[in-house]
Amino acid sequence: MTNAPSPLTPPAVGPNEVLRLLLEMAALVALGYGGWQLVDDPLVSIVLAVVLPPVAALVWGMFRVDGDPKLAPVPVPGLIRLCIEVDFFTAAVVLLAVVGAWTAAGILAALVVLHYAWGYRRIHWLIRHPGRLPELRGG
Repeated sequence: MTNAPSPLTPPAVGPNEVLRLLLEMAALVALGYGGWQLVDDPLVSIVLAVVLPPVAALVWGMFRVDGDPKLAPVPVPGLIRLCIEVDFFTAAVVLLAVVGAWTAAGILAALVVLHYAWGYRRIHWLIRHPGRLPELRGG
């Protein structure tokens, strides 16, 4: 008998998860920088630079699947979570490109593609994940 992992068990933490954390932080910085550079009005620039990163972080941290790596504050199906992640990184890359930071946008995009290619097992896991796991929630 083999001890195959459950289809709802996330992959173990490794180098790709470290890359993911660095990409998350880089995307938040990119959103702040892009917000700052997007418009000429200093007040609007400040508001965008201050508001975009925490709003993105709130969505990122709130809408998750149970077990990735803990209980989700607002459980969503894995496919929805994957869409949130793709939108988050895409927004950061596009905003960098719009403000003319082409090199940074290209590097971030390439590293995001690398992360998801390297983490294909997690993508497969997310696609099959229902979002809420009653056994983790005590019912």
